Amino acid sequence: MASPHQPTKLKVMEMLNHINKRVKDQLSIKLPLKELLVLYRLPNADPAVRNFSFIYIGMAHEHATLQEQAEVVPELLLGISKVRAHHQDEFLRMAAKGLEQYSSRMRTDNLAVKYAFVGDKADCNLFLEFCLQTLLYQPVSVSQEGTAAADAPPTAPPGLSLDQATRVRGKSVLRGEELVKRKLGLLNFVGDLELGADLLYPLFLVASVDNNEKVSKRGDELLKRKTTGVNLEDPNLIRRLLNIYLGIPSNTAVEANARVTPAGPALKTRLMATFTRSIAAANEFPLTLQCVFDCISGECLH
Repeated sequence: MASPHQPTKLKVMEMLNHINKRVKDQLSIKLPLKELLVLYRLPNADPAVRNFSFIYIGMAHEHATLQEQAEVVPELLLGISKVRAHHQDEFLRMAAKGLEQYSSRMRTDNLAVKYAFVGDKADCNLFLEFCLQTLLYQPVSVSQEGTAAADAPPTAPPGLSLDQATRVRGKSVLRGEELVKRKLGLLNFVGDLELGADLLYPLFLVASVDNNEKVSKRGDELLKRKTTGVNLEDPNLIRRLLNIYLGIPSNTAVEANARVTPAGPALKTRLMATFTRSIAAANEFPLTLQCVFDCISGECLH
């Protein structure tokens, strides 16, 4: 595709169309996932080559075994902050899928070396942001017949915007046991990383009130074991927790799909218990005042 000759490009397109027809629906046919990732990451790769590599990485990942999906997690996350936003979201979902089988038994001594993305602040923060959004995610409510109300406007899960919910689930339906496995995999993986308590606290706090008992139990275990010394006077941490509680207020100018909804009742209650132990939270005006008004007149904590 990087050839300057149009006939060559047309011939390649013809071959790729043929491959698509033969391979796309045949999951038993494997594609070279690792090699495609290497091709995508080439520093001076032609844009067309990179875009087609991205398309086939998605196909190859879908066709890969669970072990193969887990093996490419380090490559998917390394440098994730430097790729375009659409590709970021797809790679993050692939990584989360690959980590579904992760447990503490899989931990190795060189975890920081294997998952080198942790050493890059931008990469690490982007991944943790996606983890938080995944842990906040709950599937849309469905009717007794098993279908969402046709005439109802789309609603975001508590704590997320519609855009963030789409970022987490992609084009697939993410619910039930698959969602539980994804959340548990992320919790187990993040719990093994050597990260500061201030980074881990929001994730484990959110998980500790999850609707699923397995997730909430694991989140509570990690919250008690990994964040014992968390500094609740850290203004950055407190602001982050307050923003999770409040979402984006309705009087703030923002596109509908980007408006983050407030946290759900169980999470709000747990967050308020944290705020009452923090002087920094009491002094964080006007966010604290908004939380107080919500406790008094909001419908969630009544």
